[in-house]
Amino acid sequence: MPHPTLPALGAALVFTGAAAGLPLLQPVPPPQPQAVVAGTVWDSTSAAPLADARVFLAGTADTVRSDPDGSFRLEHPLEGRYRVGFEHPRLDSLGIDVSGWVVELRRGERTEVLLAVPSLATVTRILCPETALDSLPGIVVGRVRDRATGEGLARVRVALTWTRTGVYGTARGGADVRSRTEGTEVTTDERGRYRVCEVPLRQVLVVRAGLGERLAPAGRFQLRDSLPRLHDVALDRK
Repeated sequence: MPHPTLPALGAALVFTGAAAGLPLLQPVPPPQPQAVVAGTVWDSTSAAPLADARVFLAGTADTVRSDPDGSFRLEHPLEGRYRVGFEHPRLDSLGIDVSGWVVELRRGERTEVLLAVPSLATVTRILCPETALDSLPGIVVGRVRDRATGEGLARVRVALTWTRTGVYGTARGGADVRSRTEGTEVTTDERGRYRVCEVPLRQVLVVRAGLGERLAPAGRFQLRDSLPRLHDVALDRK
């Protein structure tokens, strides 16, 4: 049978604890809803979704990878204006940077955004503004790095040459078919980057690079289409 004094003792214990200044349990506030930015990363040069792109909110640590269908979903606890950007080796191969898109985020709301690699015409206009867009010739971009440290090397000469075969006159008994070497030369910028515009397609391109008067062989390849070709070069600084 319960002791008749237990309720009174219990009440005294509670009163004594409050009077002694012991902390009282406070109700836990419900979690605040997150702001959500979601959408798709699209490659306009190939008309296909871009998978495994790193999507991020600039100025924060929030980042996520796009799914195989290019979709992504990113949550952030604070409201405000943010720049949504993305990185992918595809952008590196095209030799361009995408500045991103500004969005207004609010808690409990979903903001849709389409992130895209620019079209081939836009890429050409960015890299080679003086090139006629109706021709869309080949473009070669890349970076010259120090072989030991991987650091980009500035003021490096990069030369591309190719051989054309054609009829350049007439000779006795028929056409005079000759081959002649053509090419162009550029210099890397402060980050070691270079680009060469109006490169012929389906020609063997010979790349040479160097810091001094002599240029060393740095690769051979052909361009099959008008998409910019990435060709990095490693050099010994000495």
